[in-house]
Formats: sequence, C-alpha cells, structure tokens
Amino acid sequence: MTGSKSACRLHVLLAKNADIGIVFRRGPAAWWHILKWDLANFAIEHGAWLKGTLYPTRSAVSHDGKVIAYFAMHGSWDTYLALSKPPWLKALCAWKTAGTWTTGAYFKSDGTLCAFGALCEEQPFHGRCPFPVKFGGTDTNWNRAREFQFIMNGWQPKAADETVENFNPGPNEVIELSKSSPQDPRLVLNKYSEFGSCLYSITYPDSQEILLADAVWADFDRKGRFVIASATGELKICEIFDLNFTTAFSVNLNSLEPTPVQSPEWAKKW
Repeated sequence: MTGSKSACRLHVLLAKNADIGIVFRRGPAAWWHILKWDLANFAIEHGAWLKGTLYPTRSAVSHDGKVIAYFAMHGSWDTYLALSKPPWLKALCAWKTAGTWTTGAYFKSDGTLCAFGALCEEQPFHGRCPFPVKFGGTDTNWNRAREFQFIMNGWQPKAADETVENFNPGPNEVIELSKSSPQDPRLVLNKYSEFGSCLYSITYPDSQEILLADAVWADFDRKGRFVIASATGELKICEIFDLNFTTAFSVNLNSLEPTPVQSPEWAKKW
C-alpha cells in the first residue's frame, strides 16, 4: 500500500513597505521552492527550486520586497549568506559562514543589511553588495536566537515585565511572543515556541483566546489582514470584520513538483 504524501512545509517573510510576501516552501524531501506572493492582487509568482538546505527563519526580505538575504547550505559553497532578487536565488553577493552558527539577518528602514553570526569575513567572496552592511556576533542564547527574525519584525515578549532589550529566556523555557494588529479592533497574535515547534493563537479585545491549531506561521500584513501558512500546505489571507475572519484568498501548494529552471536575466544582475 502506498503511503500518503506529506504536506509541504511553509514559511513566509513579509515586506514592511510593500504588499509582498516571500514564501519558502519545502518538499519533497530536500527540495525548496521560492515564491513571490502579491498580497494586493492575490497572485503567486513561482521562482527558484533548490535541492539543499535553506533557513527561512534566519533569512530576511528588504522593506520594498525587492531583495532577499537568505542563509543556505548547498553545493561547493557549503554554508553561506547570499543576496538575490526574489523569487530567485541567483546569488548577486555572498559571504561564507563558519557552519550553521549564523543567527540571522534583517534589513533596516534605510536599506542597510544587518547580518549576525559566524561570518568568515566581512568582504563577500562572491559578487558585490550595493548597499551598506553591518555585522554582529552570534547570539549564544540559542532559545532566543531561534526567534531572531520574529523579534526583528515587531514581535514582543508577551510577559508584561519583559522587553526586547532584556529578553533572556532560559535554555528550556517556552518563549511567548505577541504582535498586535495595526487596526481596530486590535487583535493580538500570540506565538508560543519550544524546541523549534510553535503554536499560534489569536486574542480578542475581551481577552478571549482562540487556538490556531493548523497554523505553522501567521502574521498581520500592512493592511491589518490576517495572513496564515497552514500545516496542510495552504496559504491564506483573511479579512477581519467585527472579530470574524473571512477568507479573501487561499491557495494550496502541495501539488507542486520540482521543476528547476535558470533564473531570468533580470535576476542575474543588480
């Protein structure tokens, strides 16, 4: 008897100043696929396929959605941090890293790329970077480091007496983060993380908390809509009306099979 096919795994990076999401899709096995999600027009643009390892929670998208900084382990380059134009992975600039100790990267509002972790040297070994870059050390609080991308994108420690500045969870502590919607009613999205797994819930103004059992990633977009990637391989955009969710867009990505192609010419140069 043939076993059922496992659902693909999904993670999304949202651009802060554009209605764009960069989707990291894993499956089957070691294959990864990058997609560009137009949140305004409900459109999906398919891009690169890579057989190797990508680390989406240590990667970042620029505020305008035009560049991604991705951490990868692949081919003769081994482990590296690279820049590309989504949804493609053609490296226009890359730095070698000392294994997988890299904490992650994020973009500042002025376009500066900030990279934290075990970079072998500050000069790229491949290509060039057309904007400023700042480097920092590895966060050796591994529990906190796993939440690096979320903290850099507006998530806050849920405990009333904690801030990002004094956030120092213990090695086996369950991390609780929260993020409020940018519109009224101000719903609160909660993320509970332990040992790489996560559990999301939504809190209403009356403090009622509803578990989002199927969500593997969730956030609010710039318009205050609820954006979800599910454990069943589905992407959703939900409008919020009077504390009720209405699905405005959904697409299931499970049926995709690896079809690697060359990056287009526009993605091969700055």
